[in-house]
Amino acid sequence: MITFDSSLLLGYYQARSGVANATAAASSGGSANSNRVVAPWASSNEDLKADALVKKVLGGRKFIDEGSANLESAGAAEDHRKLFALHQGLAALSGLAARAGEKGVTDSELARIQTAFNKGMDEVAKYTHGLNLEDVRLTTGVAQSTVKSTVGVKKSNYTYSTGTIYSGKAGDEVPALQGPAAFKIQVKKVNNTFDIDIDLAEMGATPRTMQSVAAFINGKLKDAGLWTTFAVQQTKGAETEVKGANGETIKLPAKGDDFSFKVNGDMAETLTFSAATSSPAVYVTTRSGDPDPDKDAKTDDGVFRNTLTKINGALGTAVGGSIFTDTLQGTIDSVQKTVTGADGSVYMLANVSHAENDSLNIDSQAIKGKQDVALLKYDSSGNLMFARSLGAAETASGFNLAVSADGKVAVAGSVTGELTGLPDGGNGPLNSGAGSDKSDSFVTLYDTNGDETWTVRRGALETDAATALAFGADGTLYVAGNTSSAMAGHDGAASPTFASAKGGQDGYLTAFATQADGKPKALFTTQFGTAEKDSVAGLVVDGDKVYVASVEAGRAVVRNFDVALTSTTVKRTSFQNGGYIEETSTSFDGGAPTTATTTGGDTSQAQVGVKTTSAVTAGLVTSGPVRDLGGLGGGSIAGLVLEGGKLWIAGSSGNGALNVSNQKNSAQGRMDGFAATLSTDLASTAGDAITYYGGAEDDTVTGMAVSSGKVYLTGLAGKDLGGTTPLGKQDGYVAQIDMGSGLADWMQRITGKDGIAAPTSIAVDAGGASVLDTFGLPRGQMFAKASELITSSTGVRAGDQFQLRTRPGGPLTTITIDGKDTLDTLADKIRRASGNQAKVEFATTGDRRQLRITAAYNSSYVEIVSGKGDKDALEALGLSEGLIYKTREEGGRNVPADGKGAIWGLQLDQSYDLTSKVDLKSATDALTKAMTTVQRAYRELLNPPAPITEAQGKQGGTVPAYLTKQIASYRDALAKLTGG
Repeated sequence: MITFDSSLLLGYYQARSGVANATAAASSGGSANSNRVVAPWASSNEDLKADALVKKVLGGRKFIDEGSANLESAGAAEDHRKLFALHQGLAALSGLAARAGEKGVTDSELARIQTAFNKGMDEVAKYTHGLNLEDVRLTTGVAQSTVKSTVGVKKSNYTYSTGTIYSGKAGDEVPALQGPAAFKIQVKKVNNTFDIDIDLAEMGATPRTMQSVAAFINGKLKDAGLWTTFAVQQTKGAETEVKGANGETIKLPAKGDDFSFKVNGDMAETLTFSAATSSPAVYVTTRSGDPDPDKDAKTDDGVFRNTLTKINGALGTAVGGSIFTDTLQGTIDSVQKTVTGADGSVYMLANVSHAENDSLNIDSQAIKGKQDVALLKYDSSGNLMFARSLGAAETASGFNLAVSADGKVAVAGSVTGELTGLPDGGNGPLNSGAGSDKSDSFVTLYDTNGDETWTVRRGALETDAATALAFGADGTLYVAGNTSSAMAGHDGAASPTFASAKGGQDGYLTAFATQADGKPKALFTTQFGTAEKDSVAGLVVDGDKVYVASVEAGRAVVRNFDVALTSTTVKRTSFQNGGYIEETSTSFDGGAPTTATTTGGDTSQAQVGVKTTSAVTAGLVTSGPVRDLGGLGGGSIAGLVLEGGKLWIAGSSGNGALNVSNQKNSAQGRMDGFAATLSTDLASTAGDAITYYGGAEDDTVTGMAVSSGKVYLTGLAGKDLGGTTPLGKQDGYVAQIDMGSGLADWMQRITGKDGIAAPTSIAVDAGGASVLDTFGLPRGQMFAKASELITSSTGVRAGDQFQLRTRPGGPLTTITIDGKDTLDTLADKIRRASGNQAKVEFATTGDRRQLRITAAYNSSYVEIVSGKGDKDALEALGLSEGLIYKTREEGGRNVPADGKGAIWGLQLDQSYDLTSKVDLKSATDALTKAMTTVQRAYRELLNPPAPITEAQGKQGGTVPAYLTKQIASYRDALAKLTGG
């Protein structure tokens, strides 16, 4: 049977009467003229054009005005009118984006446009979220049946691949594995510890191929009853390219396949590697690339590459001295500091700001703002062990890094914009709310697993930043930095609410201690410097003395501060029925403790527990001796180190006569590197020593490290430094200096991308180079358990939020991320917030575990909405805003399974930066698509798609005579109605 859809009659009438489906609709009652409906996108009314809308919103008018949006649609149905109003808001936003992209727009106008645009985006989102239309449903995000997070929590991995050990043919002897090659594997398994000695000399005359060495090691492990095994990985070798005499590219065939080891571990076995003999390992990071390849100052076309290089300090430039050079992730803008840990690992502080493949992330963690700070931990073979991002909503910059003897890590820097999840203690007044361009200091403490313990943000009324930090033996964290106004706090003596400003840009020193409740407490703050610009460059702690190195009014200055701390220990004995005895012991500056006892409740009952907590609770700081080393002639200080009872300081100086006695080597050029040792009393000079390192041109020091009486320098090299030949347009260098002679034991030039290289940091591990490097194995523990915390594995901070609703226009339920949340606890929060309308499962991609959210029932309506402002968690979680619903097939189409109105997604991001060309294009494209979506939704409201019945799906056949006659009657009736 062939059916006739009566809606065709309405469509035929509309076509004959000249009312287009997309722009007009009939309404009940009234005359034809009064009920004529013209959609705003089809209107010729100048007040509805983009230019007029832009003027209105820049003048403070609302983006969504149901009255003005319906100037020519008085007879429209209510749902239609609301769609018209939404379209007007989107059109105004589109107009603002278009204006932002025009030539000649000033910075001040662009700022006004951005402010209005942000306001409009918020207004459109609120309006859309509040809509409860009869026949259509809208979401600002994506309408979809499944949401899967693109960011996941890393799973613990028990396989390890080394770098390439050998390139050649399978079965060949491996040159690197010849000669003495012995190391130890310590394996902890439940309650047993096994020490496995690997000495290739025991292989006797057996050829040392990759396969035979792996078999030998496996035999040792198997004999000990262990499950860990070594395997050989073979990768097809790649061609290499070289430049010919005329600049042409010449491809050379691969030398052979690449071979490496793969360690297949077991979660029940903890592996630690060590070698009997070792040498210093020198780690250098370098940023290379031409900052202006097109030679046009107006363009920002520089592409940079950051690398990590490991050098055997005992060999330097000799054969075998270079161990590896690895390229770091492309989103890293620069490495600020590198420090080695007692376990042989390398900690790196980097700023992340370059998008790669339109994604700004670090180790797959999405970055929320324009620039963030990342803490990276590598093993001694250059394998990334973990990455932690600060999670700043706008911009954060890292400046320094410290590692405690027990493996805690602290980073310091500056932040602008929102930074959620800050504890109550230790935070002073802040000047960097949303929209402020003034930075505050921040300090973050991580535990030994790399999980955040706390973050402190402290600010002055003007710009300030934390630039140096160090741990005391008791775990107190000392922090120094720069401020352009008075810092909040006091010196511990009494009372000023703000430290005393000296003028210009001052230095400051403060300290933090973790309290019994896990929160930080600021112990004191003091400010120092001159009336001019002063900058802190280094800090070390020696017992109750703190030393700070600064450039003050262009001069190198080392200051001493004496610190007296108050320690408090509380022992609380609890009894049944709530009774307790609390003994509080307080000790000032290491003196004899005083004890006070308080009692509460009934203490005659049985004792149920004893809890003892200890913390540094107060501090007093006084200024001590000051050592002025003289003017630096435009130079700088690279760092300050305490070793062997001496202070070591290094940097760059245009003054070849700094105030340090016992000069070992004289200055050679306009700007030279220098390294000096000073007495800790900052008074006696008999034990001083200074050496200058440079050539006839400018040579600088950008990083320093000290190990076993040697000082290691890195920086920019002039053309004649060390009598070596330049490798590129601008080389860097790394050198090992013997302070006894003042001469370099060795120096190595560094080049990089585009022949322009700038070393950024240096660190030394006294025992980090050994035979383990030959095998590509790390010093220390191989497999570390990955953190399950969301705040560790993503850019989300505690306090970040997103929202859910379970019906159109319904109330929003806020989900707040806690510092202890895992994917499992977050999944539970989503289920509860949705009233179990959301089905939350887990998926695995690679080595990461991710969330997968679907609708639990046919009737489920689950809308995910971004958190407010800079506290939004969705982007960092890799979740998209939008509506999740079930679908069913109806008449050959997928429709909402709940049988209600169609669902449309505007697919708008929460925010766009109109100053960015990439973001501007994204905003323009997204708004155009969103307006088209509203128009499509309107068309479907006018002409709901008819179900495709089985009969309608048939092709061919003869139309019955009765239907032909009926259609002819309809046609005659319409002709009479329209006068046609």
